[in-house]
Amino acid sequence: MVGVPNARLAAEVAAARAVVEEEPIERVRGLLAETVGVDPEEVCAWAEARGWDAVVTVATGGLDTFDVLLVPGGVGSGTLTGVYVPPGERSLSALASDPVRTRVAGELMSVLRRRLGERLPSYMVPAAFVALEALPLTVSGKVDRSALPAPEYSVGSSRAARTPQEEIVSGLFAEVLGLPAVGMEDSFFDLGGHSLLATRLVNRIRAVMGADLELRTLFDQPTASGLVRHLSDAGSRPVLARRERPERLALSPARSTSRPPRALGTSRGSGPASGRRSSTTRRPTRSC
Repeated sequence: MVGVPNARLAAEVAAARAVVEEEPIERVRGLLAETVGVDPEEVCAWAEARGWDAVVTVATGGLDTFDVLLVPGGVGSGTLTGVYVPPGERSLSALASDPVRTRVAGELMSVLRRRLGERLPSYMVPAAFVALEALPLTVSGKVDRSALPAPEYSVGSSRAARTPQEEIVSGLFAEVLGLPAVGMEDSFFDLGGHSLLATRLVNRIRAVMGADLELRTLFDQPTASGLVRHLSDAGSRPVLARRERPERLALSPARSTSRPPRALGTSRGSGPASGRRSSTTRRPTRSC
């Protein structure tokens, strides 16, 4: 028997379809109150009373139906094989979760991040890893980048800002990264930051805080707390300030020191060779 209405699911499936089709709520409640179909246990009891064994399998028609395979009584005393009817194109994975796959994928991404961190600088380690069943391909067999899912960045559970300076720096982190909030110990590159966003963040810190911050400092201190410590360090570079232009400027740093004037010509002395260099031209002689 194929496509037997399942009394355990028929009402719920019909009500779900009514909700999708935006039918009135009274119609949805009426469908939930109806009893439609046959319970699988009743089919098994009916077959057993007539000397048959009923094997209930997943239906090929939909979630609200099931298929029944009847075999002579006594045949099913052992383990029955070959009685399962495949559900066609529908995958059973859509009906249940796979916690083992999620755990294995998480462990794999952790191992990848750790291995890459041991061999590459921190700014070259990918900010996010996404597990896929298969790469989406175009009709020409190339990777369809537009169909790739966007990575999801999760903010860690690090401490919040405590001082006004920490609030400004963490707020600039969140502004550049497009996140609602960033903790003081969250790494800029682990949250999706890259070289272009790093340049933007450094420029924003310079403009808002008036600090002279180098781009390399962000790669060395990728957290908000690290940048705050660097900016608070008394040994950091001073902020560039406007200075008055002097009336006379030196041509070069070497010209700024006093040196004796340098002679531009040759000193004149006594003798025919002084003052200028004489030259004599000889003509080649031709031998006969």
